[in-house]
Amino acid sequence: MTRHHTENAEAYQLYLKGRYYWNHRTTESLDKGIEHFRQATDKDPNYALAYAGLSESYSVLGSSIGGLSPRETFPKAKAGALQALKIDDTLAEAHAALALVRMRYDWDWSALRAKSSERLR
Repeated sequence: MTRHHTENAEAYQLYLKGRYYWNHRTTESLDKGIEHFRQATDKDPNYALAYAGLSESYSVLGSSIGGLSPRETFPKAKAGALQALKIDDTLAEAHAALALVRMRYDWDWSALRAKSSERLR
């Protein structure tokens, strides 16, 4: 039942701080969150949740909340989601992060429908 995404306590603390800042949803707090997620991946390069956090942060920055260019942020969001999936292809947060990129940036509706249908089987 209990799943540990990292054995590195420092990486885990950095991830939690990243989520704390991510939840504030301001440009400044998202920047702080990204820095914490990056530090978490530096401590544990196989920490898929931290890469998913990076992806979600960049996606929010590229939306109306963050006010930055989607061309600047969504490729980084996609890279984070893909890295998370490369590490753990069962991670729901990574699939959700990639779906957000496909919906808001790639406009890849067929991939979203295919994944959705696949999950329902």
